[in-house]
Amino acid sequence: MNMKDKILQTLYFLCLIIPFVEVIFFIKTVHVVFLLFLLIIIVVFQLIITNKVMKRESKPWRRYLFLFLPFMILVVFFYTYDGQVKVANYLFFKFRESRLTEFVEHSRSMKISQISKRSHLSLNYTYILPDSLPRDTTKRFLYLDDILIRDGVKKEDFTNLASDLYSMDFIGFTTFKDGNISFTISGFLDNCFGISYSESGKRPDSNDCGQIIYWQKVGDKWYAWGTT
Repeated sequence: MNMKDKILQTLYFLCLIIPFVEVIFFIKTVHVVFLLFLLIIIVVFQLIITNKVMKRESKPWRRYLFLFLPFMILVVFFYTYDGQVKVANYLFFKFRESRLTEFVEHSRSMKISQISKRSHLSLNYTYILPDSLPRDTTKRFLYLDDILIRDGVKKEDFTNLASDLYSMDFIGFTTFKDGNISFTISGFLDNCFGISYSESGKRPDSNDCGQIIYWQKVGDKWYAWGTT
C-alpha cells in the first residue's frame, strides 16, 4: 500500500468516528447548528473519500466493505445516540466537578442565589439595568449597584462568581427553596439543558426554564437535566 492509499484510508476511518467525537465531547459546549453543519460536511466528505478508496481498491470484498461500512456506522450512531449523550453529560460534569462544588459553597456564602444571561443579565431574580439607561419605573429592572446594596452583596463577589460561572460554559444558575441548584448550559425558550445539584436526588417537576423531562445522575448529588 502506497502513501496516498494510507492517507485516503486514514481519512476514511476518521470520518467514521468524527460524529461520535462531536456528540461525546462537543454537544454540550458547541451550538447544535454548527455541529449539524459540520456533520453534513463530514458526510459529503465521507462520500467523496469512499468513492476514491473504492476506485483504488483491487479486492472486490474490500470495495464492498468500504461501501457499506459508512451505512453500518450511521445505524450504530443513531442506535447509540442516547448512550453517547449520557457519556457527554458525565464527561462535561467530571471536567468541572471540583469547580462546581466550590461554586456552590461560594454562592451561598456570598448571598447570591441567581445569576443569568439567558435572556437578560440578572442577579438574584432581578434584571440588571445598564447604567446608560434611565431608571425603570416598573422596578423590573434595577441598576446593578442598587441590587448589590439591596441584597448586601459585594460587587467584586458578583463579578468573580459570574466570571467563574461563564468560564465553566454555563449561562446561568438558580437556587431553589428546596436547595436544588440548577446550572443552565444553553437553551431556547423552554427547551434547555444543564446540570443540577440536588441533596435529595429527586427529579423536580420543573425549573426556571420549563418542565423537566430528563434527569440523569452524573455524580454524587449531581444530575444532568433537560426541559421542554
